[in-house]
Amino acid sequence: MPKTKNNIKSRNKKSKLIKNLKNKSKKNKNVVTHLSGGAGGRGEELLNVCLEACQIMTPLVRAIYNKLCDNLKGKNDKEISNIKADKTIFTIADGLVQYFLENVLFEGKFAGIVGEETVIVNINTLPYDVDKMIIPEEFNTIVESVLDKIKTLKNKLTKNYNDINVFIDPIDGTKEFATGKGYDSTNLIGFSYASDGTVWAGIVYRPIPLKYDLSDMNNYHRIKDDYLNSSNGSTYVYGCKSEGIYNNKNIDNSQLQTSDSQTTMRLVASNGSTSKFLNTISNTFSYSRAGGAGNKMLMLIEGKGEVYIQDRGLSRWDTCAPQAVIEAAGGVCSKLTQFLQHNWGPQNSKYNYQTTTIGENKDFDFPLESNQYPKIISNNMSVELTNELKKFLDTKKSQLNFNKIKAKFNKNETEKIIEENFTKEFLSNFKTPIKANFKEYSNLCGIVAFLYPKDIYKEKQVIINMKEQEYINKIYDVCKNAETLNKPSYD
Repeated sequence: MPKTKNNIKSRNKKSKLIKNLKNKSKKNKNVVTHLSGGAGGRGEELLNVCLEACQIMTPLVRAIYNKLCDNLKGKNDKEISNIKADKTIFTIADGLVQYFLENVLFEGKFAGIVGEETVIVNINTLPYDVDKMIIPEEFNTIVESVLDKIKTLKNKLTKNYNDINVFIDPIDGTKEFATGKGYDSTNLIGFSYASDGTVWAGIVYRPIPLKYDLSDMNNYHRIKDDYLNSSNGSTYVYGCKSEGIYNNKNIDNSQLQTSDSQTTMRLVASNGSTSKFLNTISNTFSYSRAGGAGNKMLMLIEGKGEVYIQDRGLSRWDTCAPQAVIEAAGGVCSKLTQFLQHNWGPQNSKYNYQTTTIGENKDFDFPLESNQYPKIISNNMSVELTNELKKFLDTKKSQLNFNKIKAKFNKNETEKIIEENFTKEFLSNFKTPIKANFKEYSNLCGIVAFLYPKDIYKEKQVIINMKEQEYINKIYDVCKNAETLNKPSYD
């Protein structure tokens, strides 16, 4: 790229921002003072307990997973999964893991607990059930055993956590878990300060062994018997940046790339449908598909990719634990909206992990003039607000004699433009961008996460031959160029 004045200004701006990122903890008048772990070791205690809880639950999770694999092959017809109202898959493993964490291990210990699943679990009277799905009798003994062990484990939480929130995704990547690809699924347990929503600590735990430890049953990867009744073969990483805790000793590094073999930056992205924005980025980065947000960020730590970008479909329980781990590893996890504005260091570039009321989203930061605003509104606002907007649009169309306008011009394109303009007018009646009436914990602003490869696996020197600043600039430039061609599909 030729060196123009604008390019030089842009590079200088990036340089300053990188310096700001390194010094962001200095001289901030608005910093909230948090109770430090320090010698007390709150983070160490909590993360060790979480790891033990995941290990206790692993045999149950694996047994359910194998049952799901059997169902896929038509070996039995026991119903242990269903489709939720939002068209996503739910299994009894989702309900049980969240129950053991939220209602047994963490109950009464924290400021707030936010979990993805809101279902009724009965493991007090037979037959046991999850969301009205009867738990197969063969699982009763192991369910009871896990319950007893988690109750005992709770006694190890001896410190005060009443200033901490918990965000739980019991099975992140449930679609993969329910379709024989459980190696892409993770248990996510993240922690934040209740006072300001800053991420504090987290664990990303992959309970299903990776492919080479599984039997291939026509692509349904059933767990081998010697792994079934233990947590052997699980992979995990946990971290708490403020206490200097980062444990990546039990991860998979079988596909680790070295500086000699790796010359192209690798994007880790969804194995499902992807937006035009991400497809554009994949033309520059090599592309690796995988399931589960937690799994994809774990893949960054495992050296299987350099950057993870997602512009839709994530929630706080998907990102709280992975963000804590990425930051403890020395990496960056930012809102995509802020990253595209050269802003990935200050706290306002991060998601807010406070508990909130129904219909309120604390991170809706799209300006009214944004072209994305009408789309975000229509995808995420409440039924009540949707009905108000519909009435407003109908009235405006009627006043315009809308049918005559459509007859003169391209029908679909004209309707789209007019509705976007009227939607902006409807929203401009509010003094500030609406923060209520949205999916409460949806990551509406997208996400970008990356590690500086030289900061991990120092003994193997996993680096791309770029300086730190050039590394960030590369990611930024590719994202910005993609944005000019296809806007991110924020929702």
